[in-house]
Amino acid sequence: MMADERERPANVQRQVDPNTVAVVPMAYQGGDEQYQALGRGLAEMFTTDLANVDRLKVVERVRLQAILDELKLARSEYVDQSTAPRVGQLLGAGRVVGGSYLVTEEEELRLQITLADVASGEQTPQLDRERAGLDELFDLQKEVTFSIVDQLGVELTPQERAAIQKVPTQSIQAFLAYSRGLAEEDRGRYGAAAQYYQQAQQFDPDFEQASQRKRKAEGMEAAGGSAGKALASAEEGGGGGDDAQEGDGEIDLVEQRQKSMGAGTGPGATDEEGGDEGTERDPAQEQDTAEEAEDLEDPPEPPSSGGDGGGGSS
Repeated sequence: MMADERERPANVQRQVDPNTVAVVPMAYQGGDEQYQALGRGLAEMFTTDLANVDRLKVVERVRLQAILDELKLARSEYVDQSTAPRVGQLLGAGRVVGGSYLVTEEEELRLQITLADVASGEQTPQLDRERAGLDELFDLQKEVTFSIVDQLGVELTPQERAAIQKVPTQSIQAFLAYSRGLAEEDRGRYGAAAQYYQQAQQFDPDFEQASQRKRKAEGMEAAGGSAGKALASAEEGGGGGDDAQEGDGEIDLVEQRQKSMGAGTGPGATDEEGGDEGTERDPAQEQDTAEEAEDLEDPPEPPSSGGDGGGGSS
């Protein structure tokens, strides 16, 4: 599948599957940069949760990122009603989940989600226009996930519902650091990503997803981080499937990222938070980035109303 996508120009459409869902990064509407990467983490949680539903196929974040890079949409971190159908068509996804969020000065999280039907072009606006304290982020995210499933017309089994209700961490600080790691990983800055994942583990030693991503990011950094080495590494390791994996809903995103990097996203890919367009990756420069990452600033202090704890699973 990935080889086929390498040969398919960005303007060539493919047949969409109504049971295939793509979740794009949430667009940040606030001005406080410390929450800028939170949309990556939220999208990752939605992706992982929906991957627990047997009737759905969920597009891996790295495949989605490759398309956003190619379409020059990564910088805005937003897929709106005019671009969602194109993204869905390129990925074969019949539904695209997107939206926006805001963290106010009072540490209130406001989340608005839309669900686009790629075939008809219709959207379900304001699927959930919810707000809650930042310390209730995880409860809010789960509520919205169940609303998405309802809109998709899927009846969950007790096992699927229980899997969705699991939260990866109870620490807001750990999740913010994890989200920053995802953003760095999407830029190909694996050394910096590994440092953020390590920070997430320091805030929550039981955050298993952060531990897994740290190991893989370190492996990518050790491989040189170039597209050629990443692709070779993926081929040696056997890679991952095109669909989200079953079981615990984990998606082997790094292996898929390795394959997509060989897909020719190349010099035209953008860095959504200020990177240069049209520049080749420089291994020497990336080594400097990894070294600088050792002194990354800690995530913000936890919300005063809830300490490190997030809303638990229901």
